[in-house]
Amino acid sequence: MLATLLAGCNGCHHPTTDTSCPTGTCDSPVYGRRANATLYGSLPDEGYGAALAWRAGAIWVGAPFDPGGGRLYKEEALIRTGVPFLGTALVADDDTVLVGGDGRVEDDAGTVLATGTGIGGVLAASGTRWVTRGPTGAVWDNGSVSSYSARPDSIAILPEADGTMTLGVGFAFGTVALVADGLTISRDTLDEAGWAVLPFDADGDGIADWIVGAPGGNRVDIRDGTSLALRASWSPGTGRFGASLATDGTFVYVGAPMAGTDAQGAVWRCDPRVDPTTACTLLESGHNLQDQLGFSLAWGGENLYIGAPGGPGTAGSVVVR
Repeated sequence: MLATLLAGCNGCHHPTTDTSCPTGTCDSPVYGRRANATLYGSLPDEGYGAALAWRAGAIWVGAPFDPGGGRLYKEEALIRTGVPFLGTALVADDDTVLVGGDGRVEDDAGTVLATGTGIGGVLAASGTRWVTRGPTGAVWDNGSVSSYSARPDSIAILPEADGTMTLGVGFAFGTVALVADGLTISRDTLDEAGWAVLPFDADGDGIADWIVGAPGGNRVDIRDGTSLALRASWSPGTGRFGASLATDGTFVYVGAPMAGTDAQGAVWRCDPRVDPTTACTLLESGHNLQDQLGFSLAWGGENLYIGAPGGPGTAGSVVVR
C-alpha cells in the first residue's frame, strides 16, 4: 500500500520538493547536503542509511528505526515497510538481497528465511550460502542451524576471493575476535574487535587477509590471511573508528559514525600499501549534528555509499561519492 502511494514521488530523496508526493510522506527535516549526496530518507527517525548492500547495479538501503516498522529501499524507491527493525542489516548474495529484521531474516521479496530470538543481524553471504547471528553464537547456513555453544560470540561465515567460506566473527562481544582456518585470535572485550570484518588482499600475494574493525578502541587491524598474525593497525581517528568497512579493491574505507563534537561522523580512506602511520586520510565528515556519517558503508559500481542514519527527528541519508 505504502509503496504504491510513494510511486513516482522523489521529494523525499531530493533537496527540492515534489508536489506528486502524498501529504505528509515527505515531511523530513533533513537539511540539504552537497550535490553528490543524492539519497534521503522519507520519515523522521526511520534511520535511513543504517545498513547498505550493493547488488546488480543498485544500492539497497535499510531504514530500521521507524516505530511503525522498518523500511527497505532500492536506490531512491521505497520497496516495502514491514516488521520492526526491518533493514537492521543487509547483505547481497548471487541471487537476492538478505534483510535483517526483528527476530527474522527475509529476502527482498518478503519471504521469511529464518526466525528466532536474536536473529536479524545478517553478517555475510557468498554464492547461495548465507549466515546470521543468533543466540549462543549459532550459524544459519541456508536455514539450517549449527550451534557453537562453546563460543559465546556471534559466528559468521565470510567469503574468500575464490568463493569458499571461512569462519569469522562479527558484532562480537566475547573474547574471540576472529576465527579462520582453525585459528583464533583473542582480544580485549572493550575494543569490540570483530564489529566489522572485511576479507581483503592487503599485500597482493593473492591470499585474502583480514581487515578487522575494533571501534571500541578506535582501531582497525590487518591480520595475515594464513596465520592471523597482526601485520599492522590503523588508528588515525576517534568516534568509533572501525565501525564499518568497505573496499573498492585498492583502498579500504573506514567509518567512524560518532566522530565530531556532536556525532557528525566521518569516513576515512586507508591505503594498506603505505606506512600504517600515514595510511589513512579523512575522506568525508558529517554536515549536520548527529548525522552519524559512516554508520554503514558499501562500494558499488564506481561509487562509495556512506550511510548517515541521523539523530532524533531526522530521516537519515546516504552520501554518494
